[in-house]
Amino acid sequence: MVTREMSGVDQMIAVEMSCAEAWQDISEMIDGTLDDEMRKRMAFHLRHCTHCKAIYDGTLNTVQLLGDDKVIEMPPGLGERLFHRISAELF
Repeated sequence: MVTREMSGVDQMIAVEMSCAEAWQDISEMIDGTLDDEMRKRMAFHLRHCTHCKAIYDGTLNTVQLLGDDKVIEMPPGLGERLFHRISAELF
């Protein structure tokens, strides 16, 4: 742990978090269910690890897209082309 003085308040920031640990907690970070200490550790890790930040951003985008009630219209003929392509691959 590293203690840093920020705005007159001591704030504990955990420096050590592996990428594997971060990946396990990405869903909880997005859902807002991490405890305060773990959330701070994750935020610190994401600020300094571009790979985990990319995974976090991609996961967040996916959750937002899937949770959206908007219906995206398929281009005309896409369903039929997709069906024929999958059929050709399977048979």
